[in-house]
Amino acid sequence: MAKLTSRERIIRTLNHQEPDRVPIDIGGISTLTTLHRDAYSKLKDYLGYKNDQVTITSKMSQSVLPDEYIRQTFQSGLLPTLYHRAKAGMDNA
Repeated sequence: MAKLTSRERIIRTLNHQEPDRVPIDIGGISTLTTLHRDAYSKLKDYLGYKNDQVTITSKMSQSVLPDEYIRQTFQSGLLPTLYHRAKAGMDNA
């Protein structure tokens, strides 16, 4: 099987067809497939990645938005989709 793009891999998986490898999702679903800020810090230390900037996506769960370096390192096939409550008309939620 030829190497698939991330998009092709995910579409094949969702259609119950065998992809060339298992799709990887790190941070594509903002509060489900991301990392806690402490785990993210330890991962960056383990990889020797020096970047102190962290974007918190959920104050309650302390989830972080993995940056491009981390997503590329693990060949994550999904990009995060984030929304802002005020922009979505939910500023009182």
